Amino acid sequence: MDNPLEPRMAYALALGAVSFFFAVVWGRPLIGFLRRKGVGKQIRIDLPGSHQLKTGTPTMGGFLFVAPVLVIFGLLNIVNLLGMDATGQSTLLLFFCLGSHAILGAVDDWQGIKGIHGRGEGMSPRMKSAFQIAFATFIGVVLYYGPPHWDYVGVPGFVNFFQVGPLIIPATIIILYLTSNAVNFTDGLDSLAGSASLVSFACYGTIAYLQDQVYLATFCFTLTGAIMGFLWYNAYPAQLIMETPVACRWAPPWGWFRS
Repeated sequence: MDNPLEPRMAYALALGAVSFFFAVVWGRPLIGFLRRKGVGKQIRIDLPGSHQLKTGTPTMGGFLFVAPVLVIFGLLNIVNLLGMDATGQSTLLLFFCLGSHAILGAVDDWQGIKGIHGRGEGMSPRMKSAFQIAFATFIGVVLYYGPPHWDYVGVPGFVNFFQVGPLIIPATIIILYLTSNAVNFTDGLDSLAGSASLVSFACYGTIAYLQDQVYLATFCFTLTGAIMGFLWYNAYPAQLIMETPVACRWAPPWGWFRS
């Protein structure tokens, strides 16, 4: 008997291939544009000397893989809103999560380039953390109160999901806040953050497919393909940088109230 999900899996992988070629094709013009505009990384003076060699390398490279995904899923969501089935389920919340954090990272990088808060410094840790928590709170509220009602979590080692009710909101905040900063911490060595993200999203996509969450698998594999395109230019020696090398400007919420 044919698996009815196989065409959807092929569709997800095809979108991943499209996003890969999209990223590779527009990567060279993007790097050239960033170099012409002088959008180069200013390295913090307290970082190791080896990282000073990265000074001037174009930053804001995350847009190389974020843009293809946002364009593809922006169009697919429009198709969904017109009443046609493009992803099996709405991906607007995923679209918002990726887009909002991308904009926040771009603003952070831009302030670092301009030296608004000092050489190589971007947004203040408290300001950046406040936006991250605000985005995560919105996503958690939509998961719990919006359609579809999502208030359960999976725990490794247990077959069944656990219904947690409104606790899904703080759980979402903690997960999104910590994981977004964890990715930032890994961004410093050429292709480190990109390769780790690539493996993660490929695994998430496979898990989503096995759980019949085709819309989520499609999003993950599309993002995986785009990240592969990013790694085309981010492999050693990196021609552009995703965001901030090594030092992540992060302030845990419990430190906000210290003098």
